[in-house]
Amino acid sequence: MATRLATFGERRIWWSCMARGANQTRSVGHNVLRTEIFDYRRDMHVGSPQWRQEYELRRLTLWAQLLNDYTSRILFVPQDRLPAIAGIARMAASFFNNPEKPALPLYVAGLWNTKELPLQLLWVPGKERALHSSYIAPSWSWASYTGQVSWNWPNYATLPVQSYLGTDRELTDPRDPDIQEVSISSCNDIAPYGAITAGFLRLNCISFDPSQLTRGPRRHLELLFDADGNESTSLDAVDWPYWDEYGGLLCIHVSNYEGDYTRGLILAPNEDSTHRRVGVFFNWRSDQPPRELEHRKQEITII
Repeated sequence: MATRLATFGERRIWWSCMARGANQTRSVGHNVLRTEIFDYRRDMHVGSPQWRQEYELRRLTLWAQLLNDYTSRILFVPQDRLPAIAGIARMAASFFNNPEKPALPLYVAGLWNTKELPLQLLWVPGKERALHSSYIAPSWSWASYTGQVSWNWPNYATLPVQSYLGTDRELTDPRDPDIQEVSISSCNDIAPYGAITAGFLRLNCISFDPSQLTRGPRRHLELLFDADGNESTSLDAVDWPYWDEYGGLLCIHVSNYEGDYTRGLILAPNEDSTHRRVGVFFNWRSDQPPRELEHRKQEITII
């Protein structure tokens, strides 16, 4: 660790290094997170009515802020991506207790196994992915991506779920995607927040084939491939022959709230009939549904 100088004053502590200095009341980003955590823990114990209505979104946003800051840093050993944040995850576990599913693993590859787990899958890469030969995490986890990641959720605590445009209302279930099973194999049983050796996610979802969409300047479906970082790709620019060699692409709906645009995952097939995440999609014009698409419900396993 780089050398730091700590100065203990009468009312505050200063620290400085060769690059910058800060104190307990004025720091670069970190004090904001520290205050957010303190306020959250205080409100959790007070249990005000307003907090009870907003705590699910608030705890998720807080975790996303922590990960956005954490993933902006460079680890010399990529395999430490989960172990290096294990202590913070252990502390945050008290925010995410799931009394409805006490027997299930609470922490799964850097995400929380609560009813908000589908939304947590919608992380967005910040830059081009660096490839590593060693296994770090399943493709649906932010930990599998070596750069900075971020999330941008709607205020789903106040927005009702609506049916996916372009589908029959009977096809849409408010629980979609409905996660049936999530499994993680830890490197060490006594370190549930540390490194993992394998993991999968099995869910029922509504899917469609993006290659069947009519392409053109008025199509507002944007694809964000993890390999390209945060550079979005239009349907016209996708190398469809390349993906067809690997079995084609599949999109699954994850989020669709009134007043917000549809979001979901882009998947590619594996040889063993499972799928892997390769990106996310956004439909910026939810008022113009792709009605030529055939949507169908299916069970998918993502590794």
